[in-house]
Amino acid sequence: MLLEIEDIHFGYQKEKILKGISFSVNHKEFIGIIGPNGSGKTTLLKLIGGIFKPQKGKIKIKDTDINNFSKKELAQIVSIVPQINYLPTPFSVWDIVMMGRSPYLKNLQFESKKDFKIVEKSMELTKIIKLKNRTTEQLSGGELQRVFIARSIAQEPELILMDEPIAFLDLKHQLNIFSILKKLNNEQGLTIITVMHDINMAAQFCHRILMIKNGKIFQEGKTEDILNSKNISHLYEVDAMVDKNPFTKKPRITLLIS
Repeated sequence: MLLEIEDIHFGYQKEKILKGISFSVNHKEFIGIIGPNGSGKTTLLKLIGGIFKPQKGKIKIKDTDINNFSKKELAQIVSIVPQINYLPTPFSVWDIVMMGRSPYLKNLQFESKKDFKIVEKSMELTKIIKLKNRTTEQLSGGELQRVFIARSIAQEPELILMDEPIAFLDLKHQLNIFSILKKLNNEQGLTIITVMHDINMAAQFCHRILMIKNGKIFQEGKTEDILNSKNISHLYEVDAMVDKNPFTKKPRITLLIS
């Protein structure tokens, strides 16, 4: 088992955000987390990534309590691609991706040939090698997102956590990002957990879905079993029809507007 979440509780001041979340993740899974705004999806990712600590419950990674890892040790297993990547000054694409090697470097240690090769491979996988000398100010939103995914891959993690990886991107770039993720999952064996608002995209790419509402898991299971009209209507309080995509045979969600 790669990841075990046991009865997690967390809140900010007096507001309870997560109220007893429990689930597990196997190696090489591609999991989508969906639910209404404010239901605790991003908070859950931050807990798994070690940014926050649960107020109650346990998080285990590879059978070890997350608190027993140093920051560098955890970063060698888990990488995070946040929804908003803040960069105070413009960096080159190469420098940003090289930041992914930080967990493997000691203080004041220079990068090795191995680090250069890993960074190049990460850039090739995300198709940004031609952009390596550009600065962040010279990139489109889709290009910039691929840069941060490349940085995450350069960490050589076993688990990638992604918060809305296709937010604000057009359809072409959305498909491009998820095609990259699918390839990483299938060919590199990376486990992926991603928070999503696009249910149809989740239906096409995710093996399993976690539905979170009001800080609790509402439903969890295989994508084709979980994404049905009843669950989606309950989760989002909307009327929805679910049938099969005629090309992929995966669930297809249509909102019913009166």
